[in-house]
Amino acid sequence: MTYAVQNGLREHGAALTLRGVEPRHKKGHIPAITKPADIAPLVVAINAYNSRITRAALKLTMLTGLRPGVVAAVPWDEVNLKTGEWRVAAERMKMRHDHIVPLPTQAIAALNELQALTGKGHYVFPSPARQKKPHLHRDALSKALREMGFQGKHATHGFRGTLRTVGRERLGIDVDVLAAQLAHAKRGDVQKALRQNNV
Repeated sequence: MTYAVQNGLREHGAALTLRGVEPRHKKGHIPAITKPADIAPLVVAINAYNSRITRAALKLTMLTGLRPGVVAAVPWDEVNLKTGEWRVAAERMKMRHDHIVPLPTQAIAALNELQALTGKGHYVFPSPARQKKPHLHRDALSKALREMGFQGKHATHGFRGTLRTVGRERLGIDVDVLAAQLAHAKRGDVQKALRQNNV
C-alpha cells in the first residue's frame, strides 16, 4: 500500500479489505497417541532418550499435560517438591490466570533427580550452551520426538490430547477435572468438578 501511494498508483493509504480473497488457513491436526497399546513404546523411547534435561522435560509434559512452552521455561521457584505443587505464574499461562498443577509422584521423582543437576540455576530446564534462550526451547522437545521416530504420530502438544482422551475414555475422569488440569476450565467449573469428585 505504501509503495502504491509513493508511486502515484493510489491517492491514499487506506487498506483494502482482503477478506475472502485468500482461503482461510485450516488448522492442522496435532498428532497424539491415544491408544494405551501405543503409549508404552512412547514412554520407553522417552526414558531412553540421551539428554537428561530434554528427557525430564518430556516426562513433565507427559505427566502434567501442560503446554510445551510452559514446561520448557519453568523456573525452580514455581515448583514445590515438598507439597507436590507447581504454581504456574499467570503471565506464563495462555488464559493469564495462575495455574496450580498437582504433581504426580513420577513427576516429583524426575524433578528431584534433576535438582542435583540444575537446582542451583533459575530454570529447571536450562538451555544448552549454544542456544540464545536461557531455558530449553520448546522446539527441542519436538525435535527429540522426531528423532525417536514419532514424527506425524505424536507431537509434544499431543500429550494434552493423550491426557484428555485416556483420562476420559479409559480412566473415567470427569471432563471438568481434565479441563482444569489442562487450564481450559472456567474457575466456577473447576470448583464444581472438584466438589463432584470429592477432590
